[in-house]
Amino acid sequence: MLLLVALLLSACSARVFFYNRLDFLVPWYIEGYVPLDRDQEARLGALLDPVLAWHRSEELPRYAVLVDEAQALARRDPALADLAGLLAAFEAAWYRLRDQALEALIGLGESLSESQLETFLAELRERQAEYEAEYLPRTDDAYREDALERLEDNLGDYLGRLDAGQEARLQAAVAELRRIDGAWLAVRAAWVDRLEEILSREPGWQDRLRASVHDWEQWGSEDYIAGTNHNSAVLLDAVTDVLASRSERQQARLQRELAALARDLEKLMVPR
Repeated sequence: MLLLVALLLSACSARVFFYNRLDFLVPWYIEGYVPLDRDQEARLGALLDPVLAWHRSEELPRYAVLVDEAQALARRDPALADLAGLLAAFEAAWYRLRDQALEALIGLGESLSESQLETFLAELRERQAEYEAEYLPRTDDAYREDALERLEDNLGDYLGRLDAGQEARLQAAVAELRRIDGAWLAVRAAWVDRLEEILSREPGWQDRLRASVHDWEQWGSEDYIAGTNHNSAVLLDAVTDVLASRSERQQARLQRELAALARDLEKLMVPR
């Protein structure tokens, strides 16, 4: 799911190429967590095909409408509420995709051996340890520097080089962020523990997995949820200000990137 969303929302000239190869890329990504035998690969393909067909026929047209709305907003100075509404619409699309993909993954999970499940869970825990080693030792300054770099890169994809005033606005926003990487990792660790329990595959495990995914907020502490909401509001406010200060050159770049995204979606909506 992350692979697909990142692909479509990136300012990338290869969107069409990679989207049309998701039937290969998604299984390759999954096998980074658990090796599959030939029968399971075939099963995954059969489970994945309808999800990808649904996404192409039903979701891409919805994305196209959202891109049209973004293009309309780009012709003026969008208000904070405009961007918040657009973000909420993309978030809703994310949840629809999550639910469709989850059903395919449950189908695959039914075919995994106990040894494969152990491999899968061990990989999750290894990655957890890697994340903790990478993120937790950072100083607060390093945390904010990383956040600023990601923010500048994401905006730069659509606006190009930012001016000094825009960079200063982003720096001010990053200074307001609450550090939540530790809380996020705690949520992730709790989720892996819960997943291990569910994947003992006692009768009804599929429904328990659906419920756990849908009610993910129960895994977050109050500090994590509050911090996430605070950071989202701070960053959305900063992005609104940066867009309001965009130059003619940045405006032209923004329009070109959105137009390219609209053209790619139009190509992808044609049945293969």
